[in-house]
Amino acid sequence: MYLVLEIQQATKDSEPAFLNHVAETKNEAISTYYSVLAYAAVGSNYIHTAIVMTLDGKYLMRESFVHESN
Repeated sequence: MYLVLEIQQATKDSEPAFLNHVAETKNEAISTYYSVLAYAAVGSNYIHTAIVMTLDGKYLMRESFVHESN
């Protein structure tokens, strides 16, 4: 089982929001990860991050997009 942690911060001064996505397989987790990043790349959040992790906390992939205009 895998976890995709999504972190969104709307503006530089706002509180971040954390969303968790659970996947049964590594490939399902990676699919969710890239879906989050596809939105994050063109979204309006100041920071939008995705991390793929195992349930024991080891991360497999991570990426973050920062949109400075927010």
